[in-house]
Amino acid sequence: MHKEFSILDSSKLDKNAVTSDIDAISKNMKRFAEAKTLEITILKEREVYRREFLGNISHELKTHNENDIIYHNFTITF
Repeated sequence: MHKEFSILDSSKLDKNAVTSDIDAISKNMKRFAEAKTLEITILKEREVYRREFLGNISHELKTHNENDIIYHNFTITF
């Protein structure tokens, strides 16, 4: 593989084309990084909502059961 590159004549390379390719790759990588940053932010927000939701559901289930027990004990005593 090294031999293949060593036989290239660098004087024939279009330096502007190489620069524009690097610029295009750089812009694509920047857009990709921005998209992934946004995706991570959205996933973090969803995780917060998920935790809050599960916490609320858990609380409601516990509270509901406690109220049933209290009500049941109250009706038995009277």
